Amino acid sequence: MNDLNLLEAYLATEIFFFASDGKRYKTASVADAGSQMVNESNLLEMLGRDVVDLWVITAFNPRSVELDPKTNKTYNAALAADLSREGIEFNEVHCASPSEPWSEDSFMVICRDQAVAETVAATVQKLALKYEQNAVFRITADEQQIVPILQLRIMGGRKYRLVESPIFG
Repeated sequence: MNDLNLLEAYLATEIFFFASDGKRYKTASVADAGSQMVNESNLLEMLGRDVVDLWVITAFNPRSVELDPKTNKTYNAALAADLSREGIEFNEVHCASPSEPWSEDSFMVICRDQAVAETVAATVQKLALKYEQNAVFRITADEQQIVPILQLRIMGGRKYRLVESPIFG
């Protein structure tokens, strides 16, 4: 997969999650019948007003090479163990493409303390490098960003803004 196709795949990604109200939500430009659309600001509020940053990371399909479900689940279990060992709060989420049969189980990392936001960001990016991910998502009150880890150096996109990774840039 070339960088442009990879970027397009990241731009089309929808992130599905369950909120404390028990309803299923997604981040996307268009809501469907099974989900309710949220924007970045609403998402942060749903998770608590004290949320500083959110990150979405997976260990599925390193370097965008499709692996069998059992291997992907094993990698994600190892990632969850790493996140727990680091003392990082996270929830399970599901990322999918609305136009292709692609989906990955992922984790939404929740940072609630500005004093540790840089440490959490660096840890997420180091784990993404460990699990050979091309990029991670960062969600702030204003936008969703694609943060490149292994590749994805093409700038662009409508819904997401591609940003340089501060520790790997």
